[in-house]
Amino acid sequence: MGNNHKNIKKIKYKEDISDNSKINNRDIYITPLTDYKYFNRRVFYYSEKYEISESEKKRISELIPEKINLTEFPYTEKKEKIKIIIDTDLGTDWDDAMAIIYALNISNLEILGITTNYGIPKLRAKVVQKILDAYYIQHPDKKRIPVISGASRPMGTHRELFIFGNEGKPFYDNKELNKNLENNFIMNQEQENASNFIVEQIKKYPNEVKIVSIGIPTNIGLALKNNKEIIPLINEIIIMGCGSIFNINNIEDYEPVKEILEGKNVVLYPNHNISGDTIASKFLFDSNIKTKIVSHSVSSQFWSEGPVIDFLRENAKNEKDIKNPKTIEGAVGLLMEEWFKRRHQNGQCPHDPLTINEAIFDGDDSPIIYARGYIILHEWAAFSTFIPRNDGPHYLGIKVKNNNNFLKKLENTIIGNTSDKKI
Repeated sequence: MGNNHKNIKKIKYKEDISDNSKINNRDIYITPLTDYKYFNRRVFYYSEKYEISESEKKRISELIPEKINLTEFPYTEKKEKIKIIIDTDLGTDWDDAMAIIYALNISNLEILGITTNYGIPKLRAKVVQKILDAYYIQHPDKKRIPVISGASRPMGTHRELFIFGNEGKPFYDNKELNKNLENNFIMNQEQENASNFIVEQIKKYPNEVKIVSIGIPTNIGLALKNNKEIIPLINEIIIMGCGSIFNINNIEDYEPVKEILEGKNVVLYPNHNISGDTIASKFLFDSNIKTKIVSHSVSSQFWSEGPVIDFLRENAKNEKDIKNPKTIEGAVGLLMEEWFKRRHQNGQCPHDPLTINEAIFDGDDSPIIYARGYIILHEWAAFSTFIPRNDGPHYLGIKVKNNNNFLKKLENTIIGNTSDKKI
């Protein structure tokens, strides 16, 4: 989910509202898994004010920023398939589904499993399975990919649960969605099935597995909190997270990239994914695992439209049984149409497909230029400070390469260039 903090309407904090009160007819507060001290401070998403604690100031002061060069990861030949786990909140914003079909069409990729998160993970897992079942009909020889429903409750956030009303559609009706939204159903689920799966796979394939986070990182946070021994065994984390850099001091002619290169700290807005579970996000960044951050600053510079949208729409029209699609293109197209009806749009910012791309490709096949350093995530609302340093474990996406071919590659991978995939 993208973010744009321009022209935000400020509101006053609402203190000490009961756990399950609603701001509107879709947003529900869920009691977190940890004692998050800001849980009862209620503000609308985008209206949060930047705050930083004294302990966070101290930590930042101990990491002296440095002048750095921007990072472009050089091309490396992949002799074996890259092993990934995809952690997703698929079912709401359609770009998660676009990311899945993109990943399934990349030949040098092995998806060890797909885990689901955020409020209604059981329903999200069912939607993932519909996509995969359609894929297996077309490719009966393909190895089955485990789908594991994960945490329904966050580790800690001030945020309400965002439910847009299209979750599960058109495969499931409102009755199924409403069942998944019952408070008792959300609260009483097993929270650690997905995090346990992540731990098992990391231990099975030490130093080989990349975790791709294209949702709320609760499952990842739980895995790291409860199993610290896996931290040095994780190859890499790639996260769609962190909002745009903002001009905190209202400096005239502010150039954030220039600031970073000169060795100055910058502050980032929260985005939906990391502020959806601030505590889990803190565990992710504080672990100091090598992490690529596909920030809103870079992902928002792409817009997928035209042939790939037309291709998926046509395949959706050809599905005879919309509750049980027979092609992955049709299944993903049906989800696309549900989201487009909600958003009144005819294209998509491919935040999550870009995140998949950055887990697998480098050299000219990566459209992103990174800055190396440390992300210090702030406990209130998931604002963050980026400290440029040459020894940092975090690679923040801050620029897009000129004349990159990412959108064309995404389109060609999904559509294919074979005659049997013409619209």
